[in-house]
Amino acid sequence: MVKPLIYKTVTFDIPCHHRLISNTLSHNENLEVFSKCMGQHGHGHNYKLKVTFRYAYDQEDPFLINKLKDQVFEIVVKPCIYQSLNEVFAHRGISNPITTGEQIVHVFANWLKEEPIINFLHQMELVETRKNSFFYNFDSHHHILNTRN
Repeated sequence: MVKPLIYKTVTFDIPCHHRLISNTLSHNENLEVFSKCMGQHGHGHNYKLKVTFRYAYDQEDPFLINKLKDQVFEIVVKPCIYQSLNEVFAHRGISNPITTGEQIVHVFANWLKEEPIINFLHQMELVETRKNSFFYNFDSHHHILNTRN
């Protein structure tokens, strides 16, 4: 018997802070590019991380989703709660953690891709503000071309 495929999205809250700043730019260039977001102490967000899992429903293991949620919490959420994302990323080996929404969702995806949970991940959305969110599709095999000349 074929087990039905389920897609379930779980939302995690990540209250943290960051500072938009690049180590490759001068102070004035950083001010020009990032404006108030590169302030000396950074600024905070209450990020929402929405992770969509894809799995075959199994009555014999009805708590699989709880195990998956716990893994995302331990791998991504817990290390970032009430922390500076710049410091967390630097500690994990990112040499120039600018911590834009694009970089944050990409880094979180990479952390998850290093774990067996990757087999159950479909999509992830990082909600930064009411107006901004960033998606990462784990199923995508498309290559995005760099449009810089």
